[in-house]
Amino acid sequence: MVFTTGTNLATPLFPLYQSRFGIGTTDITLLFTIYAVCLLPSLLLIGPLSDRAGRKRIILPMLVVMTLASLLFAFASTPAMLFAARALQGVATGGFLGACTAFMAEQRDAAQRPRTLLLASFTTMLGFGLGPGLAGALVQYVGRDPYQMPFLLHVSLMLTAVIASSTVAETVTRTRSLRPRVAIGVPRGVRAAFFGFIAPAGFVFFALNGTVIALIPSFTVSVLHLHNLATAGGLVLLLMLAGGVAQVLARDTDLLRLTRWGLVLTAAGAFVIIAASPTHSVATLLLGMIIEGVGNGWTFKGSLALAGKVATSKAQAQVISSYYMAAYIGFSVPVFSVGLLSAVLGLTPALLLLSSVLAIGVIAIILGSDVTMEEATARQSSRSDTPAACEQTVQDNR
Repeated sequence: MVFTTGTNLATPLFPLYQSRFGIGTTDITLLFTIYAVCLLPSLLLIGPLSDRAGRKRIILPMLVVMTLASLLFAFASTPAMLFAARALQGVATGGFLGACTAFMAEQRDAAQRPRTLLLASFTTMLGFGLGPGLAGALVQYVGRDPYQMPFLLHVSLMLTAVIASSTVAETVTRTRSLRPRVAIGVPRGVRAAFFGFIAPAGFVFFALNGTVIALIPSFTVSVLHLHNLATAGGLVLLLMLAGGVAQVLARDTDLLRLTRWGLVLTAAGAFVIIAASPTHSVATLLLGMIIEGVGNGWTFKGSLALAGKVATSKAQAQVISSYYMAAYIGFSVPVFSVGLLSAVLGLTPALLLLSSVLAIGVIAIILGSDVTMEEATARQSSRSDTPAACEQTVQDNR
């Protein structure tokens, strides 16, 4: 959780960066794009190395890279340093998350592993929101060295994490061959299910989630005229906390139905958030964040588990990697597009346009899901894996 706390730590500071460096909304969305662009190759190349090099040989360097990213943010004097820090965060996150999740799971026996993986998923999402919440509160209410204090605090926590991680026993024996291998691709037999439902669900979830995280600080300041930086950070925390809790509390073993409802709530939440603009209603904004957060949690849990279930065990790593590629394309391209459109149309119309396009996509995805997921349903019936075991398999191959 300490690691992911740093990932979105800069989010509530974006209005300050805009004033300090004279950058616009497009530049802010580009910061998220560069993060995703650097994360993808790291996810595909560095993360899987932990299966052969050892978990700690990947985890410890990625902790150091994330620490360097926070130091760059703390002492950033130009926009270029912000982009460099964000790029380092992408590299670190892509290499760290899969290896760390597997490392945590390997500390427990098979019976406890599903609970451990659920804890890992929850704390990861909580960390993504805790960073902005903490940074916003520190900058708003402490006020001392606003550009440095949140990041220097994170650096101190990361150093503690490095020390703690170094004391844990390694769980993987190093092999001789450490040549990078990219496990990506979708077997012919599951392409209809994957490209017709699973990948689009991940794309939509990450697109709307990334847009909210990137632009909610600008939205609260320029549209709602809320200049309290703790508000923007708290909203991101609320979004992530709602998603994490929704994952934990979701008991529906029908993953297709869970994902469908998640998509509906994610799209609906986006429109509720936008509805706060003409009314200047904080209550409406809070409601929208909660709805979208719950939708995010259900969509992520359901679609990721489906990605692991439709493929055979030999192809699961490929399908999961392909899922994340589709998801992070959603995290980058639509978010940057909104930034470009906002310069022409304004922020609220740009958000409304994106949400409308994605809502149409959600309708098409859901209407076609009965056909595209027939094969997935058949596979679920024929395989003896329990839902918990399937989620375990999914996480092990992240």
